[in-house]
Amino acid sequence: GYQSEADSAHFFLTPKGKYSPEAEYWAMQKVMNSPVLDEDHALCRFPARALKIWRDGNAKAQPDFRNCKKLNQYLRSTNAKGASLIFAGYFIQKPSSAFGHTFLRLHTNQQGNAALLDFAVDFAATVDTSNPIAYGVKGIIGGFAGRFSRLPYFLKLREYADLESRDVWEYPLNLTQEETLKLVLHLWEMDQAYFNYFYFSENCSYHILRALEAISGKDISNRLKFFVTPL
Repeated sequence: GYQSEADSAHFFLTPKGKYSPEAEYWAMQKVMNSPVLDEDHALCRFPARALKIWRDGNAKAQPDFRNCKKLNQYLRSTNAKGASLIFAGYFIQKPSSAFGHTFLRLHTNQQGNAALLDFAVDFAATVDTSNPIAYGVKGIIGGFAGRFSRLPYFLKLREYADLESRDVWEYPLNLTQEETLKLVLHLWEMDQAYFNYFYFSENCSYHILRALEAISGKDISNRLKFFVTPL
């Protein structure tokens, strides 16, 4: 059988959606035919799913996102022309960054090649304790909720390169324009989800990789061992 790694019920359209991708697929296909009355409509929440169903030939018409105001605002502000994988080097003073950190940079290209004005897409644990022992235990057993977030790229550079003096390496991704759009829409859908965060396995690098797998069709994560380090 199947089991989604997403742990938030709001990410699914059916009660058994976590265990049945087929049920989710046809539930999405059904609601695509209903009018968009508010931002909570499935078409606005899951545009990447809607485009896939249409391209599969299982939709009556091309998805119409005109009434999804927040989605359109997000697409205009992002305006991604490409993406890069970013690796920030080790920072032993911070346990969560002892092995480095990976995240994505979306190339907005709105000001030429001004990378500082691009968006960074991060996956991190939502930490709810300052106790170092509790932090370590919860990080190992999946006691934190991991979420995707977007913020200006210059803030990430200021944190890693300026404040922590870490090396920052950038690897441009060979994505087509269609794949870049799918990535942007997939990251929008990830706003609906959270994942139990495991420091040694389902961490920042793992979920960034899974996001790239979702839009490229390449299966890389099945080659990973128990430990997933950013490098």
